[in-house]
Amino acid sequence: MISFSGTSVALPTTSDLSVLGGLIELLRDPKKSAEAVAQLRAAAGANEKALAALQAERRDWDAAQTQAKQTTAKEIAAEREQIDRERAAWNAERAQAQAQIENWEKQAREALAKAEKDSKAAAALKRDREQRLARLHELAA
Repeated sequence: MISFSGTSVALPTTSDLSVLGGLIELLRDPKKSAEAVAQLRAAAGANEKALAALQAERRDWDAAQTQAKQTTAKEIAAEREQIDRERAAWNAERAQAQAQIENWEKQAREALAKAEKDSKAAAALKRDREQRLARLHELAA
C-alpha cells in the first residue's frame, strides 16, 4: 500500500500486472483484439449453452426427485393399507378363534355340570337299589 495525502492505494500484484500487460498488448494490435473478442464471444455462447443444459438437467432431476417422492409415498401408503387389511383379518380370525374357545369352554362346563348331575343321580339310584336289595334280603330272611 502506498499512501498519498491520506488516500491509500493498493499496489497491483504480479498476477494483476500480467493481466494488465495482456490487455495492453490486445489494445495495441487490433487484429488480436478482434480475435480475442471473437474467442470471448464464442466462450460466452458455449457457457450460455452449458448453463442452459445444466438448468434443463436440474429441472429433469427435480422432476425425477419429485416423482420418486410421490412414488415412494404411494408405495408406503399401499403397504400400510395392506398391513391394516392383514391386521384386521388377523384380528377377525383371532376373535373368531376366541369365540370358538369360549364356546368350547361353555360346552365343557355344561357337560361337566350334566356329568355331575348324572353322577349324583346314578349314586342316588345305586343307594336306592342297594336299600331295596337290603330290604328284600331282610324280607327274605
